[in-house]
Amino acid sequence: MGEGRWTDPTDQVSSIPTKALQTIREHAVTAFFSMVPDGPIIPYYKIVQGTKEAFTKFVERLTRAIEVQVSEVAVRERILREMVFANANNLCRTAILSLPLDPPPTIQDMLRVCQLKVPYMQGNDWDAKSTTPRVAATSGTQQEHIRRPLELTKALHLKSVDWTFLSVNLKEQGAWPVQEKELVVIGDCKYNPQEIEILPGILTNNPGNLVLWLRCTHPPTFLPKGQIIAQIIPARGPNDTSTVPVACPVQAITEERPRVECEFTVGGETLNITALLDTGANVTIVPAQDWPSHWALQDVAGHVQGVGGLQLARQSKSVVQIKGPKGQLANIRPFVLNYKEPLLGRDLMAQWGVKIDIPDPSVDISTATIEERPTKKLNWLTDNPVWVEQWPLSKQKLKALEELVEEQLRKGHIVETDSPWNSPVFVIQKPGKGKWRLLQDLRQINNVIEDMGSLQPGMPSPTMLPENWKLAIIDIKDCFFQIPLHPDDAPRFAFSVPTINREAPRKRYHWRVLPQGMKNSPVICQWYVASLLSPVRAAAGQAIIHHYMDDVLVCAPTDDVLTHALDLTIDALIAAGFELQEEKVQRMPPWKYLGLEIGKRTIVPQKLAIKQKQAHRFDPKLPFKFIILGKLPHLHGMIFQWKDIPKKDRDGKDPLSIIEWVFLSHQRSKRMTRPQELVAELIRKARFRIRELAGCDFVCIHIPIGLRSGQISKSMLEHLLQENDPSGGVQHCIV
Repeated sequence: MGEGRWTDPTDQVSSIPTKALQTIREHAVTAFFSMVPDGPIIPYYKIVQGTKEAFTKFVERLTRAIEVQVSEVAVRERILREMVFANANNLCRTAILSLPLDPPPTIQDMLRVCQLKVPYMQGNDWDAKSTTPRVAATSGTQQEHIRRPLELTKALHLKSVDWTFLSVNLKEQGAWPVQEKELVVIGDCKYNPQEIEILPGILTNNPGNLVLWLRCTHPPTFLPKGQIIAQIIPARGPNDTSTVPVACPVQAITEERPRVECEFTVGGETLNITALLDTGANVTIVPAQDWPSHWALQDVAGHVQGVGGLQLARQSKSVVQIKGPKGQLANIRPFVLNYKEPLLGRDLMAQWGVKIDIPDPSVDISTATIEERPTKKLNWLTDNPVWVEQWPLSKQKLKALEELVEEQLRKGHIVETDSPWNSPVFVIQKPGKGKWRLLQDLRQINNVIEDMGSLQPGMPSPTMLPENWKLAIIDIKDCFFQIPLHPDDAPRFAFSVPTINREAPRKRYHWRVLPQGMKNSPVICQWYVASLLSPVRAAAGQAIIHHYMDDVLVCAPTDDVLTHALDLTIDALIAAGFELQEEKVQRMPPWKYLGLEIGKRTIVPQKLAIKQKQAHRFDPKLPFKFIILGKLPHLHGMIFQWKDIPKKDRDGKDPLSIIEWVFLSHQRSKRMTRPQELVAELIRKARFRIRELAGCDFVCIHIPIGLRSGQISKSMLEHLLQENDPSGGVQHCIV
């Protein structure tokens, strides 16, 4: 209704300007929502989202209450954002915390992230058209306790170490049992790549409720379609669906106080702090000396008690986003006080979802995963059993054999067997130690094993270690005895322990680890240890790691890099079950390695009586040269480096660094050999060796032969140069 000239509705429609109508509409809407409903008014800050209430309905309820109770339109949106986050339930708050803090998330951002993530967190059904890589249960038997592997139905590329999730393909539920049963979800050690970790879980018999969490420990990794990624095993015992099992990251509480690394973010600027988890602190405290001076603070009425007395409270003026070690996010305004160390209080831990759990000591585990170490299967030329009878042993050796067998049995290296294969065993006494060594004659077994190609045809040369770099050498104890045999091959390495006068049945055993004397044991050892050191080489890129059988050499430019690389190497070996003794880890010069004694600059054989220099460690800044020495026909050569230092500035330092000596074959050819052929052969061997050592060529080759001596002519020399360097890239010097 109108007044005056606007009494008639027709005049209102035809004569009132459009802008005036828009203003009238806005006031009408405001007046409508400002009407007080019947019954008591619930303050907007007391409106809390229910556990099962949809996030959109909660936002609608809160919006209506704010519009009624807050008269200033400009501040309604800010109040709505704060109240939505503060009063949302745990699932929605966790989803909102995954949003970046800068720029601040809008209501639309919160609605979108809750719509996407909350269904996964609740375990509800979701759209089968999701682009998330999916997992399908392969068809299998319907027996009660048969495992069911899960395959990827889409390829997956993991680029980081963060946990990610996969969904089960809803179209392939037909292979699942009909009866209700709890199912255990675990990784599949037989098919899973070693760098993939699966988070165990339990679910009721409904594949649509499954969310499979996994991560890659050494990214990047590509998983093809059809890759078996996990397995599902029906749980034994009665069902208990009263609680929903939750898998959480855990930090064990020891005598040390629990500290975590976290990242504070304000306005795009970050601050890394290691803080103490303090369940007795109501609020999060940051020491004043750690707080950036340009991050604004504000005074707060009241005091903070329990931090060395009473202190006036000062609090961050801006909301700080705090990221935890596992990517947890919390948005709080920490207090800044004069205190000795940062404290993470219950206000932050509540948003992170931190829980304290006291484990029950009497927990029955019905299903468990066992780490399966990699093995190589042998190829056999025959499947017919090979039996070589055990020969008799003296009482002394028989007693030593029984003690050694008992020791290997305790360590799990052998097991009792009834294998149709047999090879004789014997013992020898170690010189000067009074101890015995167990050996097995595997010559007949080796005859029916297919050879494996050599992985490491020679030892690495320590002369290619840069001079003045830091060294450490690890000697692995009983390396073969820590490497498993393939279960299909193990029974073929059986042996018998005889008895005197056949007074009792003999006991028979077979090896579970690599036996001494098997011809492929060195190759398998090289492959196995190399697989353990491969991620270490990738993680410690600045270090040089030489590995040959059970000897590992770590070389690095600084002590810090060496310590880091050495710790990674030791951890990798110990995790695989190898025994390392501290006295077997050489950290100081001279280092003994593969029969050589390595100094800071020189290398000599360990048992050589002559103490003159034999070789040096190379200088990465200097090129390699080669010189031919000796007299025909007894020529030899030297690979070397030369520092161009004037004699007056040498200070007793030798500018010559010998890298390696090169010799011709000691067996003389039966045909006539011309001098240039000997020189050419020596140069060929030297160039092959330097390419093998350093991957480069010589910048100069010195040939100490005079043209006037009659031993070699100018035409011969030209032919020699063409034969050995058709590209002309090597400079030759005639001395």
